[in-house]
Amino acid sequence: MHGSTATVADEEIDGGCQPRMDSTFDIFKVTSDGPLWVEAVEGLETAKERMAQLALTSPGEYFIHSQDIGVVAKRRQDYLEEIS
Repeated sequence: MHGSTATVADEEIDGGCQPRMDSTFDIFKVTSDGPLWVEAVEGLETAKERMAQLALTSPGEYFIHSQDIGVVAKRRQDYLEEIS
């Protein structure tokens, strides 16, 4: 992420695969040193809710990652963009 205009949103999902809703998802916060793992959460909706809570207490850019397909959602300050 250093010296680049690329963001998490630029990552493409291969073949339009969808993660299983009951899968475990990793939540990351984007820092100047790169992505920082925050926690793992079971279920996509739960992960989105947790990411929103995290953004309230520690503002910034976050994203949800699925081991199956990669980045599935991201949050920048005040909005959520679903990738899949």
